[in-house]
Amino acid sequence: MNINNLKRTINLLPLFIICLVSALLILPTINNNINDTNMIYYFNVDEGGLMDLLWMNYSGEKVESMQFEVDYGLELVYLSKFLRIVISPFIEFTPGTLIFVVRLIHSLAWIGSIIALWRLVGNHFARGWQQILAVSLLAVRPALPYILNSSKPEPLILLLMIVGLDYAFRLIDKPFKRYLIISVCSMSIAFLIKYTGLFLLPAIIAAVYFSRRYHESHKNLEKGMFLFSEVKKSYVFPLFLGTLMILLPLIVIYVYVRKSTGMTFCEELGIWGAIKEKSLILALWFIGVFFIMISLGIWFLNQQDKTYLKKIAKICNELNSYAFVVFCIFLIATLIFGIEWLINPKHFILVYAQLGTASTSPLSILETKGLLDSLLQNIIEKIYNFDAVLFFLFIVYLLIEFYKRQGNYRDDFLRLLMFKRMVLLVFLIAPFLYMFTMLRMEEHHMLPFFVAMAVLVIQGLNMLMPSRDEKKII
Repeated sequence: MNINNLKRTINLLPLFIICLVSALLILPTINNNINDTNMIYYFNVDEGGLMDLLWMNYSGEKVESMQFEVDYGLELVYLSKFLRIVISPFIEFTPGTLIFVVRLIHSLAWIGSIIALWRLVGNHFARGWQQILAVSLLAVRPALPYILNSSKPEPLILLLMIVGLDYAFRLIDKPFKRYLIISVCSMSIAFLIKYTGLFLLPAIIAAVYFSRRYHESHKNLEKGMFLFSEVKKSYVFPLFLGTLMILLPLIVIYVYVRKSTGMTFCEELGIWGAIKEKSLILALWFIGVFFIMISLGIWFLNQQDKTYLKKIAKICNELNSYAFVVFCIFLIATLIFGIEWLINPKHFILVYAQLGTASTSPLSILETKGLLDSLLQNIIEKIYNFDAVLFFLFIVYLLIEFYKRQGNYRDDFLRLLMFKRMVLLVFLIAPFLYMFTMLRMEEHHMLPFFVAMAVLVIQGLNMLMPSRDEKKII
């Protein structure tokens, strides 16, 4: 073994140890109760429901204990088809062994997330202690036992989002089309597993924008690099999205027939009752109206002659153009990977008709506790679920970032790091806005955002060091 291979092995030793410890924590419980499905229900009702759903997808048999007939997305649909067509001739499956397969896949995704995070930090920020600290913070998250013993898809979402961010950062380094396509495809697959994958969209758009800002002054772009230009009349794009967000919930309210009652939401509850039961509808309508206002605002700016308004309009048009390009790639990828929804659109309707239902209605909480108390309690609870210490350190990081803002333009490397941190900040906009809603946001939902915040906090610590090594890693 030469000296370079020895150094590489030593550098990877902390990653190996962390992955080994994670595997040792997972293995003792991965096959718990797979021979006694009643015990799976006893310890986690949600996992029992997913087990029944997977068995129905696999065998076509609907058991009496069936709780729901759709999952968050297509993961279990595709998995059951693969196991039935490819693996079942060699292995006999039971409901318990099917849930064991899901646990195994999610366990491997968790280990994969640790490795992907190690690569992301090492490729784009720094190798060494920053990598070790980032993956260590992820590895000790208390969400791990819950998601692995409930068969939730969060480990897969986490892995895909880290990969998506990694390739978004690579797009800033070198604007190759393949980096954009891989990043958007990661988001698309994550979305097909669970709708939260869509939260990666603003970060990818920001990466395209910062890639142009970084490379537009570089005359010598390498072969294959590509800087996106503006799309004419791109201001129409937010109008289209806003209208879609308003119309889709209305279609669900007026068209979707509930199996439990045989009536639509409108027939059973009326518009206001449907909104109370499906609180996400109101949020989607607010976002839809906001997008329509953005479109009208950009159109208004484009009509102005004042120089400063033209500059604002140029930035808005540019961002809209990139959003349009990213969304088109996302739509194509989703149609390809989500072909099951084209074949069986009923499944898509069932998946998204169930969104927004809370065990306790947010409006009823407001009625009993009042607006201010409910809002403050909700924010405090979400910060606690996120990680109160890390959240405080993140606020400190923001102050450091603001203080160091001028120094970030000192050379190309520091500017590149700053752009990547800005992408992570854009990625965190969604959970920050979500904190001010009454919708559910548990610890396992926040894992991708926890990772982004952890990386930024570590960057803040690095910026505080008086003699930190600015050695380039790209």
